Amino acid sequence: MSQAHLIAPEDPIAAAPPLDAQTVRHFVERLPELQAIVCEALAIDARASRDGAGAGRLDFILELQPYFGRTMAAVYQFGLQDVLLGEAADLARSFAGRGLDARFLRRMLQAWVIAIHATLRTPDAAELVAPLQWLAARIDELFLRLRQDDPALSPEQSGFLQSLLENRADDALALARAAVGKRPIDHLVDQLLMPVLAEIGRRWSGSSISVADEHLATGNLSQVASQMFAACRPEPSRRKTAAITCVPGDVHALSGELLARYLGCRGWNPLFLGASMPQPDLVKALAAARPYAILVSVRMTAFLPAFAELAGAVRDALPATLLLAGGPARIGALLGRWCDGVPATFAQAHALLERGGRGA
Repeated sequence: MSQAHLIAPEDPIAAAPPLDAQTVRHFVERLPELQAIVCEALAIDARASRDGAGAGRLDFILELQPYFGRTMAAVYQFGLQDVLLGEAADLARSFAGRGLDARFLRRMLQAWVIAIHATLRTPDAAELVAPLQWLAARIDELFLRLRQDDPALSPEQSGFLQSLLENRADDALALARAAVGKRPIDHLVDQLLMPVLAEIGRRWSGSSISVADEHLATGNLSQVASQMFAACRPEPSRRKTAAITCVPGDVHALSGELLARYLGCRGWNPLFLGASMPQPDLVKALAAARPYAILVSVRMTAFLPAFAELAGAVRDALPATLLLAGGPARIGALLGRWCDGVPATFAQAHALLERGGRGA
């Protein structure tokens, strides 16, 4: 059962509207102070509890707080209470991979409740803590479902991933060539590269591989993908530029890089602008390039406010330019508020470009 099934249709949290703009603004303005209180409360709890997190694991929890604060800001701003379970499931996987059970995630949520009540006026606080309290009541069930929700890799995906992790790039390339054979390049993307990239992220998040392992594997994947795309027979040029970029603040660019290489094989002129470019510089670069289309990677709920702001700036600078965005399924429908299409796959992105954004 997916996390979505933990929300009953009549559950008021699922239909909760966005919070009042002033309440959200107060939360965002006080985020640094809120995070400081949360971190202090968690550190005190770790020292006082016999089952404390320990220095290393406490550091992990404290490092999560800026991300969690930005995620909650997006939840409040856009009425995303129904995506909280997916976000919490990701957190639960990260906690469990570091030997931290449901108690520690619940304590983190309780620390946010305390910080909000201590920092913000009562009417704002009551609205802000309601989703956190609702989520805290479901933490145990999320931990129980972790194994059920993990996707299984195919034998070819597992072999490819192991070669990447063991720094056997030549073996990984051979496996990729064998997996694709004479099939379309979409098979490489949908059945090998993207599932394995997602699995690398899951394993890093769950602490079953280190940061060094993750960097090694993604570096090797990029190298293999580059050679595979270079070997494909490109389609006739459409003589149109498709700009690909990450949302400002996102430092992970590999999925965007892969999309750019894929679109190059499909006959587009890709302009890949990389990761975490400040919005003014990004909009300036896009305005100078005047592409036919702009495709933005929005990997996490926490980046939604930045994407909404970017989309508005792009519309102002390039009102006739096609704007597409991709991200996790749980925020896909919301992305459509600000753009012309939300492709779920690289092939869908190509199809939307062909149709000028018409259709899903």
